[in-house]
Formats: sequence, structure tokens, C-alpha cells
Amino acid sequence: AALAAADRLAERGVRAAVLNLHTLRPLDVDAVVAAVAGTAGAVTVEEHWRSGGLGGVVAETLAEHAPARVARVGMPDMFADRAGGQDDLLDRYGITADAVAAAATDLISAIPGGGTDDPDLSRV
Repeated sequence: AALAAADRLAERGVRAAVLNLHTLRPLDVDAVVAAVAGTAGAVTVEEHWRSGGLGGVVAETLAEHAPARVARVGMPDMFADRAGGQDDLLDRYGITADAVAAAATDLISAIPGGGTDDPDLSRV
């Protein structure tokens, strides 16, 4: 979803980098801080609940080392209301390329001027 979202955003002139954080602990703090430097912020994507996951760890890390906006795409804090295959469940709970691209667009739009005043802020 993240890679497809980056492609969709590029079509709209938004430069998005994708950083694969395969472990939460130990977290590669330097990579997270470097990835967000000079951007509008970060969008985290995880195939799990948002609470207590990647988004929280990234938000905590950035709050301490390089304050930045963070948008989180993942499972809402609720029990799954049905069973299904991976693709079905990701679609059901909004963990899709469209949702990631929308989160990035919303993050950029939250900046006064929508990121248009500074070309570097059109990056996520």
C-alpha cells in the first residue's frame, strides 16, 4: 500500500519516500529522523492496530528527536467484525494505497498554504 501510494502521490507532484521499518524494537531512530527531515511529516502504515504500534513509536521518536506531524493508517481500535482474507480485511479497515495517499494529502493540507509555499513541504 505504501509503495502504491507513493506512486499515486508522485503523479500529483508529491514526493514521498517509503521507509521499511521491519522491527519496532530496536527502532532505527536515525533512519526515522532522516526520513522526515525537510518534509511535511510522516504517514505510518501497518497491518495491525494503530494503538501501540508503528505509528505510536514513530510519533514518540519524532516528538523527542525531530518534532513532526504523523498520520497513522492501520486498524482502528476495535475488534474485527468479520473474518476474511488479508486483502479483504485490509480493504475493509482502510489499509489501502488510497487511504495512505489520502492521509499524506491531508497531512500536507494541514500546513498553512498546503505545502505550496515551500516546495520541500510537498514531501511526505
